Amino acid sequence: MGTVRLIVILAVLSLVGCAPFERGCPPVGCLDGLSVELVNLEPGPLRLAVHLPDGTVLTEECAGSRSPSCRTRFFFEGVVVEEVTLRLTTATRTIVEVHRPDYSSKPGGFGGCQISCRQAHIAINMSR
Repeated sequence: MGTVRLIVILAVLSLVGCAPFERGCPPVGCLDGLSVELVNLEPGPLRLAVHLPDGTVLTEECAGSRSPSCRTRFFFEGVVVEEVTLRLTTATRTIVEVHRPDYSSKPGGFGGCQISCRQAHIAINMSR
């Protein structure tokens, strides 16, 4: 039953046209955005704020960095900007960094679909 359901879902997805992608090529595994990774985290709560040039602030919070539900990598879908300010607040300090993300094209899609998306990765190292 699971295989039949998967085939039906894939068939429906192949018929869907998603701008700005080619008709019949859904954006599977390929989204524009910014990835932020937190390296060498201290134990305790944290708050990551991503300040965009238009004034928008995207936030991620975690009650305890050692908790299994707390991630160390965050993906902000649709964020493709020339400059971004990251503010990481922990129990002991605040780190503010301004970055000019280097976006690169990543291939995606499945079947005969050829789509690409723009993604950048930034790491904040707590041991500095």
